[in-house]
Amino acid sequence: MLSHSAFLAFVVCAVGASAAFVGCSPAQITALDAAIPVAQTYAAAALDQINADPTGSMPGYAAWFGAPSIARRNLVLQHFALVNGNNFQNYIYDCTGAGARCTPNVAAYVDANTFGTVNLCAPYWTLPPDSRETFQSQASTIVHEATHFAANGETRDYKRTVGDCQILALTRPDQAVMNAASHEYFAVQSALV
Repeated sequence: MLSHSAFLAFVVCAVGASAAFVGCSPAQITALDAAIPVAQTYAAAALDQINADPTGSMPGYAAWFGAPSIARRNLVLQHFALVNGNNFQNYIYDCTGAGARCTPNVAAYVDANTFGTVNLCAPYWTLPPDSRETFQSQASTIVHEATHFAANGETRDYKRTVGDCQILALTRPDQAVMNAASHEYFAVQSALV
């Protein structure tokens, strides 16, 4: 027998919603319905921005990915081209907060080889819906998690905070171009310019 939340998620999907929701309350579904198109906008803006910077020398690139390098810039371009090819409306959003990876400091996580399933943890719901006032939001978290999928470049979590990501760009640009939060913040910054 289906639990109430599983039944609710099934009913929501059955009436025409594109995204699939697992264990999500109506309020959580509403929040995700608002965050998903904003995340898509962030991904598109990042791709546009990196396409406009063929050498990786613009300040926006350098802030998150370090010194100019065509090879590193091309890797970031590849990641955003892949992510931008995703329709976040087709992802599965699991709101159960289950799994050992949901900790007080983790807003969401994915299994790199389970494309399209984003597991949302309790801290996710405390984030603002978009990134107008802060670099981290529900929408930007979707972009962050999308970069973790193997099909999108399989980025890592070397650093998470804005300051730590900026230091990573200065000191270890080869890691910065593989850091999920660096991609997240670049996407947000690209959308806000």
